Amino acid sequence: MIWKFINLALLGTMVLCLPSCGHDQQLVSISVQPSTETFGAANIPVSQDTGLNVQLTALGSYIHPPVTKDITSEVTWTSNTPQMAMVSSSGVLSATGEACGTAPPL
Repeated sequence: MIWKFINLALLGTMVLCLPSCGHDQQLVSISVQPSTETFGAANIPVSQDTGLNVQLTALGSYIHPPVTKDITSEVTWTSNTPQMAMVSSSGVLSATGEACGTAPPL
């Protein structure tokens, strides 16, 4: 009876030591939250939007094992419309107050 318990304990220890599938974790996609943001209002001059900001969050989806992580501090942030909005290295999106319009999706 004691021998069976020892065998089960050793087997349980060996199973816990096995690596997970033998694969490194892989990033398969990144999403940004919020996905859209509107600064100011139609009846307010664009110049008064200067300084309005929102914190962006980057979420990475991984496999092996499947998990979603906050990777905001690990991505490089940049604006493709700096005349309308700038984004800091930490993901803070700020209206410049220099132009109005819409920007292409991220």
